[in-house]
Amino acid sequence: SIIAGKTSPPQLLTESELIEAMHANGIGTDATIADHVQKVQDRGYAIVTTSESKKKFGKTCGTPRFHPSNLGVALINGYSDMQVGGMSTPDLRQQMEKDVQLISENARNPGIVVSEALSQMEAVYRTVCDRAKSLDKSISQWCAGKNPHGPAATD
Repeated sequence: SIIAGKTSPPQLLTESELIEAMHANGIGTDATIADHVQKVQDRGYAIVTTSESKKKFGKTCGTPRFHPSNLGVALINGYSDMQVGGMSTPDLRQQMEKDVQLISENARNPGIVVSEALSQMEAVYRTVCDRAKSLDKSISQWCAGKNPHGPAATD
């Protein structure tokens, strides 16, 4: 039988869950992951907040979670709308990380890897330039609170 109800979005990620997801997708190393996580916050793509506001011993309780900012969601949606390979998914970064690992194992030629990466980045750059109006539109809609993909994130 069918039960009436609403679908709930998945719970937002904690820092440890984000790091696990990065490891699972081959993004970063133990030496670089903390920097990646900090850059996401420094650039304003996500904000770490505690959703529960219960007070205990004068402190806010609850698990800090990453909330996507309007800018972060606008960029993901904009890159997805632009159909720019790898910019809204971990694929591009994941391949670069694999190639760097293969270089360290002497399984890939560094010059070839750099040449391939530059070619990929140039193709991405050209696509972004060609479709920049789509990204502008996505960012403008989010900044104006008119998200075409659902409710806006809270900053």
